[in-house]
Amino acid sequence: MINKVNELISQISVPKNRYNGHGKFKYRNASDIMEAVKPVLLSSPFSLDFFTDIYAAEDRIYVMVRASLVKDGESIREAVGYAREPLVQKGMNETQITGSAKSYAKKSALEDLFLLDDSDRDVDSIEEEKPKVELPKSKPSAAAFKKAVESLQASKNEAAYNSILSNWILTDKQAEELKKIISDG
Repeated sequence: MINKVNELISQISVPKNRYNGHGKFKYRNASDIMEAVKPVLLSSPFSLDFFTDIYAAEDRIYVMVRASLVKDGESIREAVGYAREPLVQKGMNETQITGSAKSYAKKSALEDLFLLDDSDRDVDSIEEEKPKVELPKSKPSAAAFKKAVESLQASKNEAAYNSILSNWILTDKQAEELKKIISDG
C-alpha cells in the first residue's frame, strides 16, 4: 500500500505559477493543487476526502481542514491545515472571510498530504519552523457565538458541536441553545 501511495505522490507536481504583486511572492492555491490531483486520482485506487471544522479561541475564529487519502472507505494518509480568520479583511464580508480562511487551510492540508515542496519559497515559508500552539479555552464573544450558532443551524454537524464544546467556555444557556440545535437536527 505504501508503494502505491508513494507512486501517487510522485506523480503530483504543482508549481507556484501565481504571483502576488503586493507581497512580491509566488504561490499556488487549493484549486491549482486539485487541478493537478484529480487526473492522478482517476487512475488510482484512491479518493480524496475533506473534513472542515470551525472553532473559536480568544474571540478569534479558526478553520481546520483535514484532507484524507482514502481507499475502500479507509483513510490511508491524512494531513491537517489551519488558518485564522482576520478580524477585518478589506473588501470582504464575513462569509467571504471564512471561505478565504477555509481555502487557505485546505491548501495547506493538500500541500502536506501530497508532500509538495517549497522550492519557490513563498511568504508562508519564511519562518523556518512554526511552533505548535495549544489554544486555551475561552469565552466566546457575542458575535462569535452568534456565528457559531448560525453555522451549526445550517450544518447540524455533531463534530462541529463537539468542537465548540471542547474549545469554548459556555454559559448553561449557551450550551442548552447549541444542544437544542443538534437534537432538533
